[in-house]
Amino acid sequence: MAILVQQQIRWQGLPSPGPTVRAEAAKAADRELSRTVTVSNELGLHARAASLLARAASEARGPMKILHQGREADCRCILSMIALAVGCGERITVAAEFPDDIPVLDRVLALALGGFGEGEEKEQRCGGSNRDLPGNPRRLGK
Repeated sequence: MAILVQQQIRWQGLPSPGPTVRAEAAKAADRELSRTVTVSNELGLHARAASLLARAASEARGPMKILHQGREADCRCILSMIALAVGCGERITVAAEFPDDIPVLDRVLALALGGFGEGEEKEQRCGGSNRDLPGNPRRLGK
């Protein structure tokens, strides 16, 4: 994204932005293409939950990753997501590479927010809560 911005500025005959401007543009783009959520179902990111995520992520144009405690997994690979050993109440960040994949990213977020279809009672047992995270429909009163 930052390279594209720099190329457009050069094309317009303007001076190139400094490294700070490029870094801020890259950070803004990364925030738009990632979502953080707390895994709220009792069993964490297990096989069935990972298969739901993989099915949703398969609609993405580009790669999607899950980041957890410094490790990452491909959202299309069930085994790599299970290998992250994400437990109940732990946070994950789901990131897409292309802006076209934001609707897919939001569907993946909705799956996690919904406890992968395992019900709200499991959220209470786990203690994980997404109520305060931006983008949560419950927080927004929807």
